[in-house]
Amino acid sequence: MAILSLVAIRYATKLLVPGEYGQLALLLAVQTFCGLFLINPVGQHINRNTHRWWDDGTLRPRLRGYHRYVLVVALVGSLATVVVAAQANGVLSALAMFVMVMAATWNATLVALLNMVGLRHQSIFWGLVTVVVGLGASVLLIALRAEAAVWFVGQAIGMALGALGAWWALDRRLPPRTEEEALRRLPLLDRATLLKYCLPLAAATGCMWLQLHGYRFAVEHYWGLAALGYVAVGLGLAAQLWALAEALASQFLLPFFYRRASRGGAEATHALSDLINTLGPVYLVLAAAMLAGAHALLSLLVDPQYAGVVPFVVVGTVVECARATANLLANATQITQRTRMLALPWAVGAAAVLIATATIGADGAPAERLWIPLGGAALLMLGSMWWRMRRELRFEVDALRWSAAVSLVLAAAVLALFWPLRVGSLGEALLTVGTVGAVALIAIAALLWSNPAMARLAQARINFKKSIK
Repeated sequence: MAILSLVAIRYATKLLVPGEYGQLALLLAVQTFCGLFLINPVGQHINRNTHRWWDDGTLRPRLRGYHRYVLVVALVGSLATVVVAAQANGVLSALAMFVMVMAATWNATLVALLNMVGLRHQSIFWGLVTVVVGLGASVLLIALRAEAAVWFVGQAIGMALGALGAWWALDRRLPPRTEEEALRRLPLLDRATLLKYCLPLAAATGCMWLQLHGYRFAVEHYWGLAALGYVAVGLGLAAQLWALAEALASQFLLPFFYRRASRGGAEATHALSDLINTLGPVYLVLAAAMLAGAHALLSLLVDPQYAGVVPFVVVGTVVECARATANLLANATQITQRTRMLALPWAVGAAAVLIATATIGADGAPAERLWIPLGGAALLMLGSMWWRMRRELRFEVDALRWSAAVSLVLAAAVLALFWPLRVGSLGEALLTVGTVGAVALIAIAALLWSNPAMARLAQARINFKKSIK
């Protein structure tokens, strides 16, 4: 699945010229707006209560209200696309957005639910089906018409099929549907949860979207779609690699965390500390590997027409590492339910990147200068998040492992800045990636070896045989 996701990047950059890739970046920005700002707060609420609803047999009726909400969000995404896709096939883009928001939301929800309740093999299988079908459909369709909207349609097809399969797998493990359940009306969330948890979280994820995706509209305004395409390829490569890392983390560790966190009290605080001390240093090692091997990764995974985007791969690594680490820290609010505390760090980062981007664009500076505000805003946001979450919940820090990981990142940054590992052929690229990857795996193994935090996380019981009434 990981390899196929990377193959998709290679095909997209080969088949789409920079202007079309810029249009694709705008479509993805709209989809991400729907996902982060409108869907994610409710999705987080579902994650927090999955085990409880599974245990008491109310999961299926509670998801009915979610379906109606997702339908409304998909309509909002379609209307927004009509404006954003003014330079493309607006009708096709709007229809594709509707299907994508519906399919991607249910795909992410249901595949994650399978994993959360211990059905890991089914979760992995339907995730693989999503990637395979999406890549195949996009490649076949784009051979007929090389447009961003067409590639987007193919990805939506993969998401839809994966979502349907995941629901089939989950529904088989739920009790048979009864007449009583068909008439049962259980709320997905109550008014207090909406006001105290979901809306503050939406404010935070909205600021997150502004920092990580909102700048794309400014780039298109000041430098055009082709420049946006180049920027999006570099940042997108880093984002895809980080998405794979986070998917593995979610597959194996987050279910344990949510099970322990659901118990509340000191156990929840210890669970957060264990999650941070397990994944945080691993994320830093991954960042170090990507910084050191940026040239080789670009040579392997991106078409040669985008060979000049190495600086954006580097800054994308900084942005994604900061985002992933901030999301780890943000789990403190899953315990305290004070999600309003997340808004300030992301608002700081969003303000920094938007103001700096507008300033650079108004001055007529080249788009290559954007790496400065993007990287600086990410680090500023991460520092603010660390300070805020430490005040929210006094989690413990494994100083030895964090110090070792930070040292690797600093060494890799110096290497990337002064002695970059350039490659001249496919063989050299493979050798470089293999060497850097081997060193990173050894470092990760050393960090996880006899790691008490990971051992404690793995002790939580998550494997359920069946749901009960």
